[in-house]
Amino acid sequence: MSKRISILAGVIKKNQLVMISLYLLICLGVSLQANTDINIKQKSLLEKNQSLFIKKNKVKLATIIGKINAQLNRYNAINQNNIFDKEVTDEISEYLMQTQEHKLLKEYFNGLNTLNLAGCNIDDKQIKQIVHIIKKNKTIQKLDLSFNSITEIGAKSIAYLLKNNPVITDINLELNYIKDNGVKAITQALEKNITLTSLNLSVNNISDEGARYISNLIKKNNTLKQIKINDNNITAEGAVGIAIALKENNYIETLDLAYNLIGDNGAMAIAILMNEILKNNESLSYLNLGLNNIGDAGAMALYVAMQAVPIHSKDKVELNLSNNSIGKKAKDIMGLLPKNPNMKIIL
Repeated sequence: MSKRISILAGVIKKNQLVMISLYLLICLGVSLQANTDINIKQKSLLEKNQSLFIKKNKVKLATIIGKINAQLNRYNAINQNNIFDKEVTDEISEYLMQTQEHKLLKEYFNGLNTLNLAGCNIDDKQIKQIVHIIKKNKTIQKLDLSFNSITEIGAKSIAYLLKNNPVITDINLELNYIKDNGVKAITQALEKNITLTSLNLSVNNISDEGARYISNLIKKNNTLKQIKINDNNITAEGAVGIAIALKENNYIETLDLAYNLIGDNGAMAIAILMNEILKNNESLSYLNLGLNNIGDAGAMALYVAMQAVPIHSKDKVELNLSNNSIGKKAKDIMGLLPKNPNMKIIL
């Protein structure tokens, strides 16, 4: 809701306004309509049994706009000085107060376990409003904000949420515009978070700087089990930093680094660290390095390193090297090497 509409609502609420300018009323009608469209779009993704409330809300809006139009027609017909009776101003006031985001949306969010707002074109301003509403929510565990327009500014609002909400366990921020500064805010918030177990930051234009923040998080956080940072701009430097951090973590189960810029040098460096990683981290069960321009040398180094490591976990450890630049000869050689029954290599 725009600032001028908020001011108008406050004036109406205090019954200080008897005459409303034609210009402000047009702005009010447009803002009400736009605000409701946005709310309905977002809410329609939640629960089907909430459709009745949305329908009633639309009817209320239509009634008010109809009365505004009637008053405007009356004004045009008899050329009065924009005088609107108290009934209309009271209804406008009631509607504005009822549709403020922190009141309207709360009814939809209470009782939800999963809040899916993927692809709603949510920007930084809107995510700030959403965070304000759900920061004290006690039921939402999974929050999907993927495929939106959230930048590093909106990431700070999400960081605030992660600091203050003790319930959320899974957050998906795939395909936004978080970038390195946004990663910094989120990872710092998660250093002391004890509930989040799954973090998806895929496709967010994260570089090695952001990878360093993720490395620090891996060293300090004891609850995260799954981290997805595929489809970013992380090079060998950032990937090796994350691998070093894994040596100090015994909780990460899944790490997805696919479709980055790791290359042979990064793969060989990770291979050197692999022995210590799997000795210290008994939880790791899936490492995805697919689509990273890893060639024969890097693939061979990783293959040999992982086959030679004694596995303490009851489950298999899976390494995904698919869609890299591994030649047929290298694959044939790896096929002849001894196989560790606790390992699974995807080429």
